[in-house]
Amino acid sequence: MKPRQFVLVVCLVVGCAGAIAAADGETGRLSEKARPLRVLTSDFPPFFFLDEQGRPAGLEYKLLASFAQTDGLELEIVWVRDFSDIIDALIRGDGDVIASTLTIDSERGKRVAFSVPYFSVRAVLVQRRGSTLVDLPSLVGKRAVTIKGTTYEEHLSRISGLELSYVEAEQEMYAAVVGGQADVLATDSANFLWANAEYPQLEIVQALSDREFYGFAMRLGDPLVQRLDAHIDQLIGDGTYWRFMEEVYGDIVADADEELKREFLPPRR
Repeated sequence: MKPRQFVLVVCLVVGCAGAIAAADGETGRLSEKARPLRVLTSDFPPFFFLDEQGRPAGLEYKLLASFAQTDGLELEIVWVRDFSDIIDALIRGDGDVIASTLTIDSERGKRVAFSVPYFSVRAVLVQRRGSTLVDLPSLVGKRAVTIKGTTYEEHLSRISGLELSYVEAEQEMYAAVVGGQADVLATDSANFLWANAEYPQLEIVQALSDREFYGFAMRLGDPLVQRLDAHIDQLIGDGTYWRFMEEVYGDIVADADEELKREFLPPRR
């Protein structure tokens, strides 16, 4: 389900102790842990989305809900419709952390502080089954659909002779290629693994990148980074992370072998 407003705020209490923390005796201000953790996100199943009951769901949601509960924080979700604005929204203080399949890269790292990686992906080129596209040179004069401000757009913009059109959500990209409004799209391997069950008409043409990594983004210098890093490391180390993966992906990963785990699990520090 896609958010219908430009910005829609949904508040969830995760850990009541943090929500009703005592005020500082000298100043009357609430302690740091009484403040909500405001999560800026977009509609990117299976990482962050609303389920059929309208409740937040997905791997990123599970990771941050676990962190908020452990840290005694109230989780406040801020849905941002325009993904290209999400880093600016963080910098101007609309939220505290971005959870929106944000790929860690050096240019973004000049503006935000990334957490440790929590997921490994590769960018892939996707087409309709039966199409005649076999490699990048065959894309000259073809149409691609993408989302502005994403690494998908960056990969596609490097392909010579490819015409780009834009939508606002991942599902709209898949629907455009299935419906013939576009010839190809770029997405992350994990997103396609999830979407291919709903769109069996699609197939991968080729990989567009080596392994890339998702990270949560926070403002530069925010001490939240270290606390969140420690929690992610703990979830990976004690196996909770893979349990979250099974809950999100179901049978796709429930019986996964070690090779698949190495593909999607981020490297340990």
